[in-house]
Amino acid sequence: MKIINNYNLKYPSLLDLFLLIVIVIIFFKIFILHDHYPLHDEIISLDRYLEPKNFIRRDSTNNQLFLSFFGMLINFIYGFEFILFRMISFISFVGIIIILRNSFSKFIIYFVFFIIILSSDLLFNYTYLYRGYYVGSFLLILNLHLLKKYFHNNAIQFLRYSFLTTTLLFIHSIYTVYFIIPILMTVFIKTYVDKKFINIKICIIYFITPSIILYSLIFVITGFAQTYSGNLNFSFLINNLFEISQNSFLPGLKTVFFQDATKLYFSFSALFEKLTKGESGIMTTHQITILLIIITSIVNLIYKLIFKRLTLNYFDCMVGIFFISYFLINRNPWLRVFVPITFFLIFYLLNEINLLMSKINKNHYKVLIISTSIIFLILIVLTKPNENYNQLKNEIAKIDKVKDNCSLANSKLNNYEIWIMINFYPNSCKYYYNNKLKKNILID
Repeated sequence: MKIINNYNLKYPSLLDLFLLIVIVIIFFKIFILHDHYPLHDEIISLDRYLEPKNFIRRDSTNNQLFLSFFGMLINFIYGFEFILFRMISFISFVGIIIILRNSFSKFIIYFVFFIIILSSDLLFNYTYLYRGYYVGSFLLILNLHLLKKYFHNNAIQFLRYSFLTTTLLFIHSIYTVYFIIPILMTVFIKTYVDKKFINIKICIIYFITPSIILYSLIFVITGFAQTYSGNLNFSFLINNLFEISQNSFLPGLKTVFFQDATKLYFSFSALFEKLTKGESGIMTTHQITILLIIITSIVNLIYKLIFKRLTLNYFDCMVGIFFISYFLINRNPWLRVFVPITFFLIFYLLNEINLLMSKINKNHYKVLIISTSIIFLILIVLTKPNENYNQLKNEIAKIDKVKDNCSLANSKLNNYEIWIMINFYPNSCKYYYNNKLKKNILID
């Protein structure tokens, strides 16, 4: 039973060639024509979560597990390579396209998909940042693809794969609870309708049990890093494992699930302002594309509830539960969290478009193909990385002048710039923390 279809690589279809060309063009625009400078948040991730001993630790929302895991592997195998770290998000983006290719075969689906990506400042620029939102989006789209196969075929194997992917999604980051709730509730509704209560056992085996085990590990490691900050070594951990587990579990749980960064309460005005005006920092542009995706999803769902009830499906149910749980959770997440949220709704809308295209006549379909292809061509030519995302360009330019002379760097750089240099050029200088001066001191 195949999760991903096999393709004839010797004789690829016209659609496959189109997707390959688009991926190459986007890659060229991002990684060949664009100079890369880090974000402040990327430096935090490089500072805290790049080593095997701390990539699991969840002491801030900055650590998204699988981003840190792949970053750790790259650092171990290739050494510190910033572009390779950023490639994690781009590879996740390509992975999303591959999954969509296994779900949809119409050109118009991909014209619409790329129009959404290229017209959104947030979605396009996050394809190349060392942030975990595209990794989370990949896991989410894979999960939705598996659920689609399960809903259509009633094959238990796909449900098992879905629950395993749900576990990976859940441990990746706390924001994934937005998707875990509708996914689980929709599966339980189908379980009740079909009277297949064996699904509850499958959920316990493939989701609940591994999630409890893995999150217990995350709680203990996070709590250990806080409670025993003076004894962060492996031998101390092994020799005092039971005591550490007892004393670290609750502090770790509180840190993971009750961080101050999650206490941003929901309001319609705050959400509307965020999507129409942006946020402070790098994301100062509007996100009208994302707002339109949200509005279109809601309007489509309401229309089907009122006029097309017989056409409602389990994805309609899932999206409805998503919006209800979003309001009940009562949080106003950072704009970057709308990357996976948007992909969740994109998959839903692409399914709706796919169904609609099978019902319209050929002349209307041709008009849609021509119009979407023209919009796509304009966007693929004009879209390029936003310079706002070169957040630390000035700091890196200043550091580049002195990074080969550690003594000069100490005198020319301020504390913040020294911190950036330590983490962006880890092989340039060694350093130690001077308690008296309360700053890092660079040494040859």
